[in-house]
Amino acid sequence: MKQNRRHQYLINKPLQTKMIVYICLLLLGVLLVAHGLAMGFAELISSRHAGTMLAGTSWQFDFKSVLEGLWLPILIALILGVIFVLIFGLLYSHRIAGPLFNLKRMLKTVENGDLNITMHIRQHDELHDMEYAFNQMVESLNTRLKIIKALGAQMSAQDKTLLEKALQENFNLK
Repeated sequence: MKQNRRHQYLINKPLQTKMIVYICLLLLGVLLVAHGLAMGFAELISSRHAGTMLAGTSWQFDFKSVLEGLWLPILIALILGVIFVLIFGLLYSHRIAGPLFNLKRMLKTVENGDLNITMHIRQHDELHDMEYAFNQMVESLNTRLKIIKALGAQMSAQDKTLLEKALQENFNLK
């Protein structure tokens, strides 16, 4: 059994590149926040130990206590990272899901025979090429329908009535 495998992984290069860049920037931001929290915590620990060194007591670096103390900055960074990824995912997926929902609704309208529609996608949403293709399809169908009507005008009255009836059954014509 032959599997359907995609051979080209970059199907929509601008969209996929933009999404990859956004995700990388988001992960970089999470790493910078985690690094900042860890460095701040390390600075806090070293300042506490530096005070004891100045007092004349012997100071010994306790790696275990540092590792035990890092759980809080790491946990905070992970929680913030998850929250940012969820928010980003929701907002960015809406830019894709919205136009797909709109397309589905428009296709249902065309399925019902209404060719007097135009698809509009918000400027900041994705998939504008899909909007253009849909509008071109509807325009092409309208052009073909006009040609059929023009040919119908040359038909006999009985044939013309049959054609108009068939068109009315299949299209919402104004």
